Formats: sequence, structure tokens, C-alpha cells
Amino acid sequence: MNKEFYIKKAEELYKNKDYQNLFDIYKKLIEIEENAKYYFRAGFALYMLAEYREAIKYFEKAFDTALENKNSIHYYYFFYLGASYNNINEYEKAIKYLNLSLELSPYNHNIPRWLASSYYSLCEYKKALKYYTNVLNIEGNTAENLKWIGICHYRLHNYDEAIEYLEKSAKYSENNKKDYHTALCLGVSYYKMDKYKKAMENLLEAKEIADDNDIIYYYMGLCSLAVKDYINAIENFDKQLDMLKSNNIYTICYLSICYYKLKDYKKHLKLIKKARDLQKDSAQKYSFSKCL
Repeated sequence: MNKEFYIKKAEELYKNKDYQNLFDIYKKLIEIEENAKYYFRAGFALYMLAEYREAIKYFEKAFDTALENKNSIHYYYFFYLGASYNNINEYEKAIKYLNLSLELSPYNHNIPRWLASSYYSLCEYKKALKYYTNVLNIEGNTAENLKWIGICHYRLHNYDEAIEYLEKSAKYSENNKKDYHTALCLGVSYYKMDKYKKAMENLLEAKEIADDNDIIYYYMGLCSLAVKDYINAIENFDKQLDMLKSNNIYTICYLSICYYKLKDYKKHLKLIKKARDLQKDSAQKYSFSKCL
């Protein structure tokens, strides 16, 4: 069969999103002619099949073939290379290729979003915030855009800004509902701003969505402690320790305070001794002042 037959067949398979057979067709085309475009499209088919490591090989071959033949390098060669590296958690390589893609296509809003994701995964929250803000400026207010800006502010301990963007995100979401991460980050942010009622409201929303995160119970315990609801504080701290299946010195310290306030001095002393034993056993230096 000739090249024209395979090209026509590839167009049909692409329209039908039949990526496995699309890859097979482009392999046949590569056997006929080593063409950068064919390598890229074979890589794209693999990318759509979530076979990112194999896709990278074809994208890199497309880039090399284009250089050898002095063909123009399209931004999407770099973009899909960067996206593939992001999907296999090789974020530094992802950033390298995504930045090259952005140089060739500075107004493409998909590239800043992927850059933001890679920087966020590397815990470089300031850079992630910069690119999520770029996406917001291009696309405007959406629940997702506002949420990620809010989460970046949360990670940077900018709790006022985190609350502002996360609350806006909820307003733009379907039926004004918060998702799990929005509710959780709002709960912690409100706690950090000493707004315990709002903190508890959001933590309870997060718990209703998914109650398998010990952090929810930790901060619910802290909120209860802050408003002198020691019984509920104890219940939440105990729940956190049950979920951890290990001892957390700070939680134990806070529990000891609750029992002290309830004048249960026997349990208070028992927990203080436990905390001191943990402090001695741990290489990390804890400070009891952090609990107070």
C-alpha cells in the first residue's frame, strides 16, 4: 500500500479517536519515510493512550529529525514533550520544554497552565502562582483558575488572599458548591486568621466530601480548643491519632491541654509524660511552646 493510502487512513482514525491504530499507521509511514511530522503524530497517539514514556521517544525523534532536515520546529513539539514529562513526574524536564514552547507560542494559554502545574509539583509556589495568574488573565474568572490561585496563596501562607480567591472559586462553581480542596484550604486559612466558626464550617464541608484525611480532624480539634469546646477537641484529636495509627507529639500536647482545662489531671500528666518520651526518642527537636 502506498503512502497516500496510509495518510488518508490516519486522518480517518484521528477523527474517530482510534489512537492505537493511529499509532500503528504512523509506524508504517515512518518505515516509508522518516519524517518529523510522522514521528510527532505517532508520539501524539501514544500520548493520548497515556503511554507517556514511549511518546517522549517519538517526540524527541520528531525534534531531531526536524533539525536534521532543517524543518521548522513547531511549539507543540516542545509542548507535548513538556506535558509528557509532567505526566511522569519529571517536572524539571517538563519546565525546560514548556518554557521553550512558550517562547514559540507566547499567547497559548495551555502552556502557562502546564508550567504552573509543574512548578506547583516542585513546591515552587511563587512561580506556580505567576503562571496560574497568567491563565486567569487569559481565560478570566473560572472556578478552577480561582481555586489554584487560592491554593498557591494558601501554600505561601498568604491566608487573606487564599480566602479571597477560594471564596470566589466557590461562587463560580456549579451550584456554588466547594470541592474538597477548596473547603479544606479555606478551613485551615480561616483558622490561621482566628476565624474559628468559618474554619469549622469549611472543615465540616471537607469532611462530608471525604473524611479520610487526618488534617481535617487536627484542625477541627484546634478550632474546638480555640473556642474552649474541650470535649469536641478531644474527640477530633483522638480521631486524628486513630487515623494516623501513630503518635503525633503536637496532637498529644494539645490533648493534654484539653484534659487540664477539664481538670482531669491524671490524663493530663499521662499525656505530658508521653509527649516527653516522644521528644526524647525523636531526632527532631520539638517545642512545647508551639502547643500553647
